[in-house]
Amino acid sequence: DIFERYKADIVSILPKRYIDGNDVYRIENYLKAYETQPEEQENVAVLKALLAAHQAKVGRWMKLEDTVIEEGHFITNGKDGREISEAEFLELQKEWLMYEEIAPNGLFKLSVQMSGKGEYALTYVNISLPGGTGSIYSASGEKLPIKVYWKDDHNVIIETKEEYKSHSKYKQVRSYDELVKIEYCFV
Repeated sequence: DIFERYKADIVSILPKRYIDGNDVYRIENYLKAYETQPEEQENVAVLKALLAAHQAKVGRWMKLEDTVIEEGHFITNGKDGREISEAEFLELQKEWLMYEEIAPNGLFKLSVQMSGKGEYALTYVNISLPGGTGSIYSASGEKLPIKVYWKDDHNVIIETKEEYKSHSKYKQVRSYDELVKIEYCFV
């Protein structure tokens, strides 16, 4: 039973009282399955507090109009994740990560990334939801000035140019019970 696995996953997290690496995904899955169950409310409260503390440790968010400034970074690669320093982040950013935007709920993430060089370059937008990460938009070109914004936890705006040769362009994605709709704004 997958839901029992979610419960078993948190058994190792509760006693240590902190979150690292893949724990975020395990906790998210558990909360989706058990958040409304009366017999699990004590664990739910502890895990929510741990998530809040982890979020505060990993990133300090200050909203300045439409800009989010972050101190500290958490990089994910599939289900693996690690905290990195500002210097490491800036090095990685030069290579492939161009921009990140965290959803208002603090759990979902959009990132603009690139790969390849010259005629083989691709700029793409990934979305990270509880069930995983995947590309929702991609276009040919190196470090295209594509911007992404969260209108709210379930609506995204991708700011791009009509003349870009796109390879994928989703209008919505779903992961578990989370449905995210995607709007495109051409500038």
